[in-house]
Amino acid sequence: MIKALTIKNVVIGEGRTKIAVSLMGKTKEEIIEEAKEAVDSRCDIIEWRADYFDNAMDFSELRQVGEAIMKLSVNKPVIFTFRTIEEGGEKAISLSEYKALMNVVSEGKLADLVDIQAFLYEDTYINDDIFNLIKKIKADGLRVIVSNHNFMKTPSQVEIVARYLGMQKLGADIVKMAVMPATKYDVITMLSATEERVDNYANVPVISIVMGKEGIVSRISGEFLGSAISFAALKKSSAPGQMNVNELFIILDKFHRAYGNYSGSEIEESLINIFIVGFMGTGKTAVSKVLSDIKGMVYVDVDEEIVNALGMTIPDIFKEKSEEYFRSVETKVLSQIAERRGQIVACGGGIVLKDENIEIMKKHGIVVRLDAPAEEIYARISEDSNRPLAKDKGIDGIKEMLNERKERYDKAADITIDTAGMQIQDICSAILDAIYEKDEK
Repeated sequence: MIKALTIKNVVIGEGRTKIAVSLMGKTKEEIIEEAKEAVDSRCDIIEWRADYFDNAMDFSELRQVGEAIMKLSVNKPVIFTFRTIEEGGEKAISLSEYKALMNVVSEGKLADLVDIQAFLYEDTYINDDIFNLIKKIKADGLRVIVSNHNFMKTPSQVEIVARYLGMQKLGADIVKMAVMPATKYDVITMLSATEERVDNYANVPVISIVMGKEGIVSRISGEFLGSAISFAALKKSSAPGQMNVNELFIILDKFHRAYGNYSGSEIEESLINIFIVGFMGTGKTAVSKVLSDIKGMVYVDVDEEIVNALGMTIPDIFKEKSEEYFRSVETKVLSQIAERRGQIVACGGGIVLKDENIEIMKKHGIVVRLDAPAEEIYARISEDSNRPLAKDKGIDGIKEMLNERKERYDKAADITIDTAGMQIQDICSAILDAIYEKDEK
């Protein structure tokens, strides 16, 4: 039985197939910029393909880049990979250089997981160098993905299963195998081998990839067949057949819900709108945008509608008019929005202060409240000049406002989601799960 692996609250080997994107910059600046984009994307895991990095063997600069990536990727596990040229990588590297590089990464904690090639310079995984390297990395507190990439062919099902078992015996926390198909039969061979391995032999999560256009099915069927991670493209692909991260997320999420016996149509049939409420800084805007993409519903932001209607920024409305004036306009705009159907509506933090607003939302849809601790909210909004009520209040002031509004949020919310430490896509999944549960009742 597979034992799921949890790193930074990301559960690998259970539930929806997780998505990894690869950083493939050649310079320090390019890599860090890609890392920022990856953090904001819908991926679950970030892989640093260090074989693309021009100065990978300059260990001082390697440490700088690795530390920067880890600092940025607070909630997403980081995989360090140096793919050798023999398995489709960018650079040739000797065994001694490979071992030295991996030791720098593990000792410096420059990643959460390290990808180690099982067949490194020898066509066998019974290799003392690899076994001892894996043992050392795990002793340093990192997890290990033991991998094998065949860009030439798809081995037989018997050989694929045997390789998986051999990699597992090396002490892998995750085993990964990628093959290149010549025919559709090769795709079926790899998928069958994955299913056989998972059902009969596996005790660690598996990553199973068939490359190329023919292998796209392997990238979207992982939850069904047992492949725990699917790799997607952030900007460009690191392997043939990768899909864009946003497109893959939508497909995997829909598959997850269908496979979990969800019809996928309950929201559109039973609800007119989904109103997202919560204190400032709880992620209402970001979550609403992603949720609208997932469900194919229209995204609307109440504050944006007010700004467009008045031709003034929110801080200017508070300053030049008054909060009372703003609240009256907010109710009018909300009422107009609510008359339309099929929307994900991001609401302002104070929209629950008026009973009229709560009545409008409940009449025309379902109200989802996003919550978070004051400390996390402050960290998110402290540098934002467009938060008129939060400026200079500090954590204690935010706690006071949360307490003052708690009764109002409780009255408004049909569903409450605690967003602390959660990624946007996981918040969306939690919202949809809660809605489906509510609908079934």
